[in-house]
Amino acid sequence: MRVLYMGDEPPVEWRGASILMYRLVVQPGDLKVFVISPPLDDAFPTITLPSLPPSVAFLPFRSPQPVRRLKRSRFYEWAWAYEQFVATGFISPWLWQKVRAFNPEVIVALADNSLSHLARKLARRLKVPLATYFADWKPRYFPALASTRPLLERRWQELYQQSDIVFCVSDGMREALGPHPNAHVLYPPGNLEAISPTTLDDQPAEHLPRLVYAGNIEGTYGAMLAQLRTAMLQRGKAKIVLYGLCDWPAEEQATARADGSYHGFTPNHELVKHLAKADFLLVVMSFDPSVRFFVETAFTTKFCDYCAFGKPIIVWGPEYCTVVKFAQQRRSALVVTDPSPQSVCDAVEKLTTNRDEQKRLSEAAMHLHQGELNPVVIQRKFKSELEKIAG
Repeated sequence: MRVLYMGDEPPVEWRGASILMYRLVVQPGDLKVFVISPPLDDAFPTITLPSLPPSVAFLPFRSPQPVRRLKRSRFYEWAWAYEQFVATGFISPWLWQKVRAFNPEVIVALADNSLSHLARKLARRLKVPLATYFADWKPRYFPALASTRPLLERRWQELYQQSDIVFCVSDGMREALGPHPNAHVLYPPGNLEAISPTTLDDQPAEHLPRLVYAGNIEGTYGAMLAQLRTAMLQRGKAKIVLYGLCDWPAEEQATARADGSYHGFTPNHELVKHLAKADFLLVVMSFDPSVRFFVETAFTTKFCDYCAFGKPIIVWGPEYCTVVKFAQQRRSALVVTDPSPQSVCDAVEKLTTNRDEQKRLSEAAMHLHQGELNPVVIQRKFKSELEKIAG
């Protein structure tokens, strides 16, 4: 089946929705895929980034250099407005020629404020079905001029209603989007590259328990993790180890690297080795009231990743967030709903002395990986639904 994929980042093992779409569209290897998206190098020129496999055709969709520069200035909202309304407002002849030559049987879009709008136009013009994955509620939380947000919200709902099939990252996302005749909750597929985990019994007697986090260490998440790192260092009864992009001050990053608690962005093939050596794995969801709607609708890929390692998972987030509700309903993680970092320290220290609970949580995580969150089953369901609408 020929699949045209369009999204604001290419489907590669990078972060968040990019990883999610890589695992659905590219990783199975049984789809002929043509990707149209901005290249990651434009936004992250100083990092060695993953790339698409040679079998996947890629057409870079980038704004002019002056617009890309403006995105890094105080005029960034205007630059984003250009990308949301001008760059993706019409189908250019060169784009139409490339897409027609590929002749897709279905278009898969990652819902965003830009390329998914163009994907909708292409699907209508080509008369092919449109499948859209809603992972984050972009109109509310991504850069936009305040005056344009109502229009972006309307366009978001139009994309939802006009998609032939919709995949929602969580029950919360589906409820927020409203009724649709062909909407499905499809959790992010977890890591297929998990390796045999190291257990506490394999660690030396003097081993300090390691709480490992892999993901976003920026914004509200960065602030929470910085506070937790400080609290755990002060108590000295467990060690936190962080992997991911970080926006801490340079001096704080250097200190954290020096004491071994921060390791920067780590590619997946290396990251799995560190996750396998963890004692506990940490999921963080923000308590900031300004992002409440986000945590009520999003579902972090890292929770699904962690399950593959059969390690106890600790979820730190508010009671109303999707991951907390999911974990509580299935008793699959130790949940901390107190925003104080000291409460996480208490939970880690208590869990360290309770081998029975560690065993139960490990088994619960593996049960999810082999059942409801089985990545192979999720991938098959995604492909099966595409085949249905493609006829």
